[in-house]
Amino acid sequence: ASIEGPQARAVLVTAPPGIGKSRLQREFVKRVQNRCEDVCILQGRADFVSAGSIYAPLSRALRRLCGLTSEHLVSEQRALLVKRLGQHLPNDSRDRILEFLGEICSIQLVEDPSPKLRAARSDPKIMSTQVCQAWVDFLWAETEQHPILLVLEDLHWGDALSVTLVD
Repeated sequence: ASIEGPQARAVLVTAPPGIGKSRLQREFVKRVQNRCEDVCILQGRADFVSAGSIYAPLSRALRRLCGLTSEHLVSEQRALLVKRLGQHLPNDSRDRILEFLGEICSIQLVEDPSPKLRAARSDPKIMSTQVCQAWVDFLWAETEQHPILLVLEDLHWGDALSVTLVD
């Protein structure tokens, strides 16, 4: 329905461990890819090790979308993040959006952060507001180009800010 119309949909799958939730997710993603070749798939996961880490599942989704790995040098990570995430962003807000999405991914894009980012780093409420706006602006720009499927696994290990942001 979301591919055919302009409405977002949410599905929450809960079940005991080992019941097949991950397989269901893999099969669903495969089916969506077969039906819609240009779908953008954002896949992230929370886990026990990063439990409570702010925006960890969203960071993993963005890093995966950009093809970022721990083997990449910081300069390569910056370039990959800017290339992929900045692809469809409007010019007038591109730098702001990239700067805050970079913050989610723990990648500082420039040596001298903007005044907005410096202010946000000293005030969690401002940071949350700016990250939320950057996330929404990014998704808006992407959905103008193609459908998006956001898959977050093991969200029970996730942080409240990620859940709120996705909501």
